[in-house]
Amino acid sequence: MIALDACKDRVLYRLLSRNLRLGVFCASRRSFLGMREKFGARFAAEEYHWDAGRPFGTAKPLEELPVRLPDAIEMLEILPGTICSTCGTPVKYNGRDAWFHAEPSECRLIRPVTRRNGALEGWLTQMEETYSA
Repeated sequence: MIALDACKDRVLYRLLSRNLRLGVFCASRRSFLGMREKFGARFAAEEYHWDAGRPFGTAKPLEELPVRLPDAIEMLEILPGTICSTCGTPVKYNGRDAWFHAEPSECRLIRPVTRRNGALEGWLTQMEETYSA
């Protein structure tokens, strides 16, 4: 296992963990971001380095891979803000009882959802295809 202090920020690692096989290391959070599958859905997920300790440290990096996450991709599972799943327009909560479109939209059915990090998920999926064992 590669020790926590030897892991390099934004570098991809092969992992032994609960849910991830590959993950890009985030030094500030002492964790790895990788693709997880649950109930048939695939999405970016985070697991902390084993050396972070119990009960949260679940990822053991086994091998550093020769690739780095591009600087243009944010190291976040979920991006800030909320969008309408019906039309994709940003939505905001009025603080009391209702959501509204933050930009003009013809949509009449507001369904607020978090913003997934599609750029990160796409990059991680490509890395899985490249480095699958």
